[in-house]
Amino acid sequence: MVTRAARIGRARRAGPFATVAAVGAALALAAACGAGGDNAGDDQRIAFVREGRLLVRAPGGAERVVWTADRPSLFPAFPAWSPDGTRIAFSRVLIAVDAKADWGDDLVVVPREGREPRVVRAHAKAGHQIQGVAWTPDGSALLVGARQTTVVDGRLQGVTHQLERVDGSTGATTVIARDAVEPSISRDGSRIAFLVIDERGGTRLAVANADGRGARVLATPPEFEPVLAPRIAPDGRSLAFTAPSTALTADSRGRHGGAWPARLLGPLRPRAARAHGVPMEVWRIDVDSGAITRLTNFAEDDPRAAWTPDGATLYVIAAGGMYEVAADGSKVTRLGAGGIAAQLDLR
Repeated sequence: MVTRAARIGRARRAGPFATVAAVGAALALAAACGAGGDNAGDDQRIAFVREGRLLVRAPGGAERVVWTADRPSLFPAFPAWSPDGTRIAFSRVLIAVDAKADWGDDLVVVPREGREPRVVRAHAKAGHQIQGVAWTPDGSALLVGARQTTVVDGRLQGVTHQLERVDGSTGATTVIARDAVEPSISRDGSRIAFLVIDERGGTRLAVANADGRGARVLATPPEFEPVLAPRIAPDGRSLAFTAPSTALTADSRGRHGGAWPARLLGPLRPRAARAHGVPMEVWRIDVDSGAITRLTNFAEDDPRAAWTPDGATLYVIAAGGMYEVAADGSKVTRLGAGGIAAQLDLR
């Protein structure tokens, strides 16, 4: 029998995208059956996944379960509020229980009050995974990061990535960018952000027009590799993202300095591993100037951020907690529990 510790160990060796599925499956085995909280209401503005459940939370702390899996091989990932706040889209992840079993991710939508999710698009074949979900501002479609892993006779044949626009009613799909995942959309819908996967499997931040045209990779120093979880600000002028704590400190004017011990010991610093367990921070990059600002200093495991609608604050969830972070990094407040492979969205 494979233990939970063994599953997590395998995930740490598999890379940042495979980790979400493997770690989430391990935690789903231990998921509780309920959570405290009140009835659904307009104060519940945070949607998040933790321990195999999809929950909503009020800033004051009341939580309510919206959806929970009925088996340990199924769990939610990448929650995203609809623009009107009535629904939550997420990736319903099915992991393989044996070598011949089906596995893959379905794009589903559930009312915020709960009930059975509606499948917008089921995975067409084994190995079709979702790496990021975002609604278009009019609520008619979703942007999805699609990852296809092809395995034949137990051997990996290849992995491809692409950014897709999925019609919310029909499930019809249009490819808008190749080698891209983890989409995020500005509030007016004019600009999108995403991760570009290079030939080495490395990640880079990118922005583009809503249709994927005019894509531009944002320059980040090598010390910031890997970059993860881009979230574009409501006004589209900056991105919040996750990068290692060992990255050089940068101020809001874009001068990458870093503390003198880090510069002196540069070659001796540990390489930025592509897995959970590496201390990471939330950073912000200005789209036009490229100036990078460090927003946190908590050395967390896999922190993932989301902006408040006014762009003044970010909420962050990580293995060690949920946090409220000022957009300029001047204040970080821990709000409550986090979770391994946890993710969130705000409305």
